[in-house]
Amino acid sequence: MPNVPLGPNYHDVFIQFFWLLTIGIPSLYWLGKFLLASTWFGKMIFALGLLIAYIVLQRMINMSVIKTDTKSKKN
Repeated sequence: MPNVPLGPNYHDVFIQFFWLLTIGIPSLYWLGKFLLASTWFGKMIFALGLLIAYIVLQRMINMSVIKTDTKSKKN
């Protein structure tokens, strides 16, 4: 197969920049506004939600890790 050189694709950079401006920056603004104006109870509920999401993601990652079988391991 011949090697085909590809130039940089600036179109993707513009798309990512568009979504950063459209979703990313307003989301960070609303998050900061929420953390500054909410009650301690609201902040704890938010932190609990983040902790639960982190634990679920870690378990999903650990399910996909291939572990070695100690029964078939020869010394």
